[in-house]
Amino acid sequence: MSKRAYILQALTLAVMVLLLVPDVRLFFLMHDLTWLYLIAQSFCLTFTLVPIVHRVAPILGAIDTPGGRKQHDSPTPLMGGAAIFLGFALVMILGKDILHFSVELKGVAIGGTLVFLIGVMDDVWGLSAKTRLIGQLLSVGILYKYGVWMSFLPDTWWGHGGEVLITTLWVVGITNALNFLDGLDGLATGSASINAFFFGLVALQTDPL
Repeated sequence: MSKRAYILQALTLAVMVLLLVPDVRLFFLMHDLTWLYLIAQSFCLTFTLVPIVHRVAPILGAIDTPGGRKQHDSPTPLMGGAAIFLGFALVMILGKDILHFSVELKGVAIGGTLVFLIGVMDDVWGLSAKTRLIGQLLSVGILYKYGVWMSFLPDTWWGHGGEVLITTLWVVGITNALNFLDGLDGLATGSASINAFFFGLVALQTDPL
């Protein structure tokens, strides 16, 4: 990394540590800025973890070589999603005392973790499409187990069946669509960031922290 990058890393790490100070944390909570605290902490954690993952990926053999639909200029380390996931997960763990973890949210967390692990194994070992699909379907099953599915059709047998089918297609479809986007540096991350931003706005409007 360049000198500038090291300076940014040091500043980010300092901010992350500062946010862990109880009085600083309390300041955000008392001023109804829990959402800002969580965003800042997750950003700092992710920013700090990215260069670590960048160094670990080649050691594990997780390298994306240009070719076909892969249009980046040079071999690129994979597992960037690991830094994002870990940054998010660690903030959720650190903030468990200020967040309301419903049963449904636990299901999303467990199912999402399974999808994440499948993605990491695919980056390292290159899983078959069948194996990835089975793992994704298992994650959907976890969502059903915790009561997470689309609910908008009539309360009939065919309505329930339709909701299960649509939920499965949605989860598996979005997962693979995002994976297909990952043919150009930053494309999948940029798309996911934009989507997450608007999902966050909707979440704040419907159930503010």
